[in-house]
Amino acid sequence: MPQDKRSKYTETLLKLIQEQEISGKFPKDFSTQINTRLFWQDPKNQNSLRLTKQGHIILTKQLGFNFHKVDLAKGQFWSNQMLVDADRAFDVPYAVETRGREYNKIIIYDDITLVELTLRGGDLQTYLKSRLA
Repeated sequence: MPQDKRSKYTETLLKLIQEQEISGKFPKDFSTQINTRLFWQDPKNQNSLRLTKQGHIILTKQLGFNFHKVDLAKGQFWSNQMLVDADRAFDVPYAVETRGREYNKIIIYDDITLVELTLRGGDLQTYLKSRLA
C-alpha cells in the first residue's frame, strides 16, 4: 500500500478538471485555484479518502463519476471508531451520508466494494473488520 493513498486520486482529479476547463465545464484556471481541502474531509490525514460533500458533487455532477449509496445494516450508524476504521480500510474514495441514527449510508464509487458490502447486507462493521484483519 502506498505511503500516501490520497496523492494519486488528487492528481487524477486535478487532471480531469483541467480537461473540463478546456471544454468550458469548469471556469478557466479552476484547477490552479482549487484547494484540495475542497475534496477531502480530513486535510491532515493523507491516507483518508473520505470525500467532502463538495468533493462528492464535483465527482458526480461535474465529472460524471458513477456512485452507489449503500444503506448500513439495520441498527448501525456512523460512530467515531467506524470513521477511523474506514479511513484505514478503504483504498478508494468514499463519502458518508448521515441524518441521525435512522438514516445512514455510505457512498462508494467502486463496484467491487459495492458487491462486498451488498453481500454483507450493508454490515459495514464486518466489512471493515475483514479489511483490517
